[in-house]
Amino acid sequence: MCALAFVPPEDVPNVFDIFHNEVPEEFIPISTYFEVNYIRGIRAIGRRNAVKVRCPPALWNQYDSVLHGVARTNNATEGWHNRFQILVGRSHSSLYSFLTELQKEQADVEYMLRELNLGKKAKNVPNEKFLRVEERIITIVENYQDYVDEDRELAYLNTIGYHLHM
Repeated sequence: MCALAFVPPEDVPNVFDIFHNEVPEEFIPISTYFEVNYIRGIRAIGRRNAVKVRCPPALWNQYDSVLHGVARTNNATEGWHNRFQILVGRSHSSLYSFLTELQKEQADVEYMLRELNLGKKAKNVPNEKFLRVEERIITIVENYQDYVDEDRELAYLNTIGYHLHM
């Protein structure tokens, strides 16, 4: 199911149907839950109200992000936020202490930028395995239409899924 995030948003329902038809019986409740909450919702029948999708594919889909080289996670932002919260020392600080810490953070960032301009290497350079996996995912996503043309959508999901869990 994770690989569905790498299918174009407009194709997600159709590819999900192909996937859902191949799901082992014991996983059908999970697949159905995913369909209701993340793909289609529930259509209104008779007096029953429709249930809207909680998180439509446009919110969680990563297909365009991969093609445009955009980060797929917000880990860098979360890391900065956690670090800054530790620096401030509490969740709800006074305005003065918050501004003081923000000025210190700005000075640190300007210092790091100067170091990078002078040729110093960044601290967290992705390792080779991560870069290889990313390159493979990009190549697979770029070839999505070839899989569709050959009616191999399940092979596409399997290939993406394999590389996501390396």
